[in-house]
Amino acid sequence: MTVTRWSFPGSKNPLFLKEEYIRSFRECASHITGRLGMQILVFPQVTGPSSYSDDRIFAKEIFGPLENQDIVLLNEHYEPDKLKGIMAHMTVFVGTRMHSNIFSLSAKVPTMAIAYQEKTTGIMEMLGLGDWVIPINDVSPKKMINMFSDLLHHRDFLKEKLIDVMPKIELSASAAADVCKKVYDMKM
Repeated sequence: MTVTRWSFPGSKNPLFLKEEYIRSFRECASHITGRLGMQILVFPQVTGPSSYSDDRIFAKEIFGPLENQDIVLLNEHYEPDKLKGIMAHMTVFVGTRMHSNIFSLSAKVPTMAIAYQEKTTGIMEMLGLGDWVIPINDVSPKKMINMFSDLLHHRDFLKEKLIDVMPKIELSASAAADVCKKVYDMKM
């Protein structure tokens, strides 16, 4: 799971939305650890440069009150390959950070995205996973818990879908990189 501090720019009631966002993650986490008996790892995708941007600080704010539950806040700075390696062992993944969602998806882990930018929704739709996105302004405890339960229920199907689609995406990305390299080499 990843969380990010978000100020809900452009909304009429940003304080309410932030409180709802925090409450949604807390209640979903309590559902996951309590009712489902699962452990949660909270990943720090961004660790600075400022304390405002540091996911670890916001994760403590969200999950600190849930100290008796099976929630592990990873507090180190991890290189991307290490993060992806740890994420690959997850049963499912809930991510607010787009790059953490990309890491988990590329590791073929069924993922539920909380989208604060359109590009997150676009990536999920490109993979045929648009149904597994909640826009951050629409987050509620009920939506998160219901979608998480559905994600868990459909995880085998979604994993197979990712096993099928990710090699095609990786091949396409590799081809694009080859074109860029050829253009660069021609200019040298």
